[in-house]
Amino acid sequence: MLGDHLSANLGYLYENVVAQVIASFGKSLCYHTWTPSGKTRAYEVDFLLADKAKVAAIEVKSSNVNNHKSSEEFAATYSRTTSRRILFLQKDVSNEGMLELKPIYLAPAVIADL
Repeated sequence: MLGDHLSANLGYLYENVVAQVIASFGKSLCYHTWTPSGKTRAYEVDFLLADKAKVAAIEVKSSNVNNHKSSEEFAATYSRTTSRRILFLQKDVSNEGMLELKPIYLAPAVIADL
């Protein structure tokens, strides 16, 4: 996997790839940040997409894939309105609880399904 061996942080490139895929399906690009009450650190979700009457929260990671605190906080804060949580990364398909881990090359298939 190239991203594991390059010195540059490729996060912004991977986010752009996913943004282009989302746009190619005619979907709006929605970014979300929030600060939970009692906390000083703001969290972010890279993309929110409509999924029927709920939203799908999408994160894109090029490194540090074990740290997805924003996705966890989003799920805790907005659990009633969240249908899916998806993390695009450079690893194989798997799940961590309700978090779907998908390789970036599957972005078109996943986005088409929403």
